[in-house]
Amino acid sequence: MQKLRILNPQVKVFFTSGNLNDLPPQTAEKLKVSEIIEKPFSLASLLKKIKNAFHEEEPLPY
Repeated sequence: MQKLRILNPQVKVFFTSGNLNDLPPQTAEKLKVSEIIEKPFSLASLLKKIKNAFHEEEPLPY
């Protein structure tokens, strides 16, 4: 991820986890991820996260 950020500091990174309860709160900040998605997830919820990441200034209503 660090190499990607050197090439493009604005790159969007998505992190998936099967159990967010065991994920330390600092993980997202440390990894500088755009979104954390808990497994299992539907295609619709994945699409929503992707759209929100690319439209951060205007979150989508759905």
